[in-house]
Amino acid sequence: MRIEGDMQVGEASRWAGRAMRRLSGAPWPILLSNIIAVLEVILAGAVYTALNSRGLAPDWGWLPFLFFNAVCAIFISLSVCRRLSVRSFRKALAERDMPNPFHASIELGDDALVAIVGAVEYRAAWGGVSEVFRAGPYWIALAQAVPIYIPRRLFEGDAAEKVFLAQLLQKLGPGAVSRSRDVSRLLSART
Repeated sequence: MRIEGDMQVGEASRWAGRAMRRLSGAPWPILLSNIIAVLEVILAGAVYTALNSRGLAPDWGWLPFLFFNAVCAIFISLSVCRRLSVRSFRKALAERDMPNPFHASIELGDDALVAIVGAVEYRAAWGGVSEVFRAGPYWIALAQAVPIYIPRRLFEGDAAEKVFLAQLLQKLGPGAVSRSRDVSRLLSART
């Protein structure tokens, strides 16, 4: 049996939260991380007020302090939220008898980039891959709206990584090649 039809970009975004909530425990990680950030702001504000009342902090110092504290609170909130979400996600997968870690396989096929992660296969026709870029320890291939992560640790060395990326670049269309500057830069760098 097969069903077919058109889907607009983002049409299911309103409902994506329901799927993720089952795996990440949302919105609890977000709420808890924001509560922790607010407590950090309150505590730091109390410390500054105490220092200021004793003449150990200048009266004008509240503005830079406020800015610095707000930036710290944002980073604390993001870090706590990410860690809580990952922990919840791993727990939810374990409850569903999913292994951790998943075995991953990335293949440069004749007509598609194929990534098999655990029991899930991602297949992106080369015409759908719009860019490949480096992000930390990964190469990420954007296939329409889906990122396909290629862990750099899977390569047996720098030479194997360059061979893989050179072959990948040959499969991409001209627009995708021009957007894949990180790959081109790595391949043109001297070793």
